[in-house]
Amino acid sequence: MITHTWISGRQDDLLEDAYAIRHIVFVDEQNVPIEEEVIPWEEEISEHLTIYDNKTPVAVGRLLLHKGKYILGRIAVLKEHRGRGFGLLVTQMLMDKAFEMGAKQLELSSQTHAMGLYAKLGFVAYGDEYMDAGIPHFSMKRGI
Repeated sequence: MITHTWISGRQDDLLEDAYAIRHIVFVDEQNVPIEEEVIPWEEEISEHLTIYDNKTPVAVGRLLLHKGKYILGRIAVLKEHRGRGFGLLVTQMLMDKAFEMGAKQLELSSQTHAMGLYAKLGFVAYGDEYMDAGIPHFSMKRGI
């Protein structure tokens, strides 16, 4: 059974599952420095989503509202659960939450290899490719 939790703000004790998945995917697999993966002020003003498959945490994402911008990020799926639609599910749920909160446009920073996933949901790349934590990225946006 697929279930989920939403956690508002930085509640570390409630975000253990989310932080564990992010650590595995970003820090362990992709070598993102921990100080670039967890930025305290961003965590404090975000809505955090964790997806569970039979009570096992498998995917996460975060919705950050900053300076009037709705920014999707920290979307990650554990390797053994990839290819099962969890990335799309997380992204769609983050989008739905943002639109419920009044968003007219969404933004995200996509690792270049993941752009196809976001394009399926209507996101369009803009600007030039750039490096973030040593990984090639493109900025992407989507309106309502």
